[in-house]
Amino acid sequence: MTFSDSDAHTPDLKYTWSLASYLWENKGSKNRFTAGGVSLDPERADLDSAAGLELSGGLRGRGITLDWEVNRIRGETVVEAFSGGIYAGGVTHIDSAAVEGAYWIPGSVLELGGALARFDTDTYTEAWNTATVVVNLHLTEQLNSKLQITHSWISSRFGIPGEDFQETRIQTQYLW
Repeated sequence: MTFSDSDAHTPDLKYTWSLASYLWENKGSKNRFTAGGVSLDPERADLDSAAGLELSGGLRGRGITLDWEVNRIRGETVVEAFSGGIYAGGVTHIDSAAVEGAYWIPGSVLELGGALARFDTDTYTEAWNTATVVVNLHLTEQLNSKLQITHSWISSRFGIPGEDFQETRIQTQYLW
């Protein structure tokens, strides 16, 4: 499967999936939010350790692009029993999931797509959700670039009910 984010030319469907896990531990050399076992910020504390699990996959071909992933992460802070931001009692559990899809219209430079994403922790009152529509204009193959316009609807940003808004982005992308 190609690593590019779109595939308008492959006649067959190709797919991939992966399972990944990781462990991380703080060496204590760059703790920006903690000193002497005390947090310097009421919303943040340095992470002491984290463990994560991810399941993800993708599909390409016939103008179709589809990517998805699900993550489960557990982290513990340097400050024992710290509560603030995404931590409660020095621990956080993060659940995130996303799906993105697009279709490149045959014989054109136009690709239409959309995405859904969800991010949640134990301290959020509601999950942070995002829905996005995308229009991509693929410029000439010699330029190997595209113009992308996205519009997103964001709800419960940072897990706060009613923290809802919309945003539009216009960006260019060059692949070398």
